[in-house]
Amino acid sequence: KQWYQRRVRVMLASACRGTTAKYCAVILWETASWSRVADLPYHKLTVTRMRFSPDDRFLLTVSRDRTWAVWSVHDRQLVAASPPSSHSRVIWDCAWLDNQSFFTASRDKKVRLWEVVEKKEDLMGELVFDHSVTAVDVCSKTKRLAVGLENGDLLLYQCAPSDDGYTSDCLELKGIHRRCVGGQINRLEWRPHRNHLALAGDDSSVLIIEI
Repeated sequence: KQWYQRRVRVMLASACRGTTAKYCAVILWETASWSRVADLPYHKLTVTRMRFSPDDRFLLTVSRDRTWAVWSVHDRQLVAASPPSSHSRVIWDCAWLDNQSFFTASRDKKVRLWEVVEKKEDLMGELVFDHSVTAVDVCSKTKRLAVGLENGDLLLYQCAPSDDGYTSDCLELKGIHRRCVGGQINRLEWRPHRNHLALAGDDSSVLIIEI
């Protein structure tokens, strides 16, 4: 599930497990009446993560079928989709950096940075790790990227744009927290406008770290 709120309107995006495009479609709901607003069919396997953009205009979805998609929330149309070689393994997570740039995290041990401008997608860079990447999130206040790995490690990067915008060269490693949890990090979430990071691990542990 992923919530988004704009003025007095609240919408919910949901998806379920599936192995065909019909059953993997993302559903948008209007929570005032709990009416079904739209179905967004694209992915062919289970959607693993959904994120609304900071300005609430777009919905980013990633899937076990190794693809991502960006949707317009207003007109429910597909804005951009991943190229065939976006990732070589399942995409576990995603996170917006700003209203047109976002990260995807995959079992192929890569975090990739994408930019979508005028319905055109560009790969701006990537980070490569020794283990599968299972979770990512970006702090809206500090633009700090948190990366969680399959072995339980947490890595922190500072994002600073250059004259050409954001690229992987703009990511400076700021710290590594070894084995934060037993097993993989399943979810990362920054507290809005704060330097607090929540981690959920495969060992059922939940940690809150002040960065």
